[in-house]
Amino acid sequence: MNIVKFSRDFIALGKKLDSYFKPRKYWSVKDFPVVVFSTNTVDKEYRFQAQIINWPLMGGTGETKKLALDDLSEKFKSYKTGHMLPRPGSKVPVQVKFSMPSREEYEKYYTFRVEFFEAIKDITLIKQILLITEYSKLADYRPYEISGAEKYKADIIKCIQEVYEIDVSGMYDGPLYDIFDLIMGKREVKA
Repeated sequence: MNIVKFSRDFIALGKKLDSYFKPRKYWSVKDFPVVVFSTNTVDKEYRFQAQIINWPLMGGTGETKKLALDDLSEKFKSYKTGHMLPRPGSKVPVQVKFSMPSREEYEKYYTFRVEFFEAIKDITLIKQILLITEYSKLADYRPYEISGAEKYKADIIKCIQEVYEIDVSGMYDGPLYDIFDLIMGKREVKA
């Protein structure tokens, strides 16, 4: 057995046992087993990751270990407000929501998406956009080889504003179809 896995399992078991002596409503991120590690990435904002052991989708990133833990804490608090928390140390299954748009929606956006990414002059994105679901976000398609995610985000938002005369800064992390609808709706009004 791998010593790292054994130690993580041991920590998770300890937190799980501790959780039986504290009411669920008082659980905080400190009651969960957390590991912080270096991601070895060139992008500074993702240099460290804080991850709750056995809960694959509950993690945070940051330039430092403290910032990664702070990010995790914020995500945890946000999750806690709308969901029942799993018991600390328990294995939390990954629940993936995935649905395709209707054929009518798909055809509506099919030609526009290529035009959109050509207009914002991001050929690397055109090659990636083979599949867009109702959960796809513009932020999902940032090329990994580019460091400086905030600069990339600002450049894309600025380009969309110049080309389509629409500010999408508040929509960057939202559904891509909402951006498409906004742009296509503006075109219909002008016509």
